Amino acid sequence: MSYTFMGRRAIVWFSVIGVVFAVIGLVLRPVNIDFAVGAFLLAFGGFVLAGYGLLERLVDRIPSRSKR
Repeated sequence: MSYTFMGRRAIVWFSVIGVVFAVIGLVLRPVNIDFAVGAFLLAFGGFVLAGYGLLERLVDRIPSRSKR
């Protein structure tokens, strides 16, 4: 089984999830701070996964010394 990188669709999907939960957190902030904090944590998780996918693709493009 070979390793496959995170696809562009997955990166975009995690970014959209992050934005959606960030907006939900902003809307819920005046109503219920507990749910707002949970939404912000979910948004942070989405952004972290998207950032990991972007970093993974960036590192793959850098040529390593062993491949020269």
